[in-house]
Amino acid sequence: MEEDENYIRRTTYGTPENIRIRRFYNRLNNRPLNYGMEDLFPNVENYTAQPMTAVNNINWPAPAAQINTETSWNNPFYKGMETVNQVSGALYDMTRNYFNMKEDNTVGGDDYFHCLANYEAASRGPWGAKTAQVVGDGKEWFDYYYNQYKKGLSQPAAYQDYIHDRLINQIGRQQAKMGIYSNSRDGCNLFRVNGINAKY
Repeated sequence: MEEDENYIRRTTYGTPENIRIRRFYNRLNNRPLNYGMEDLFPNVENYTAQPMTAVNNINWPAPAAQINTETSWNNPFYKGMETVNQVSGALYDMTRNYFNMKEDNTVGGDDYFHCLANYEAASRGPWGAKTAQVVGDGKEWFDYYYNQYKKGLSQPAAYQDYIHDRLINQIGRQQAKMGIYSNSRDGCNLFRVNGINAKY
């Protein structure tokens, strides 16, 4: 008997079923199985050429999820790349806005640029937000001591500045996470003061 013209008659749970052998495929690569009929069904009693569609009545196991390892973001490589992109992008946002603040040099404008930096970094994703938090908190911790020993601020004044700047940073990240603003300028507009250059 030729494989492509025969059907196998077997009993599944006591019910006779006629199954065409070419209907059996490897569920992972969708290729026909290259086994003989005896290998597939060692207990086959007889063969018949009677076509039937009983294959649809078999309780097949659920197919495994098909994952394209080249493009799926479930791939650890792409997850790692996304993390790197968020962290590097957040560092760029923080640095760029720091120098923009220094260039603008508007009295009372620090809060606006702090908010911008944290908003833009957090908008990149969870790793961007975490990077902004770590960098921002580290910068304020450094400033806490710098303001005392280099600028001559008292300990209470330096601490108050430390708490204030951390709060502004947190607000900037929270504004981004809310997702109701179209850009960082809108999200941080409450901190904008007169005199800040229009390009910012």
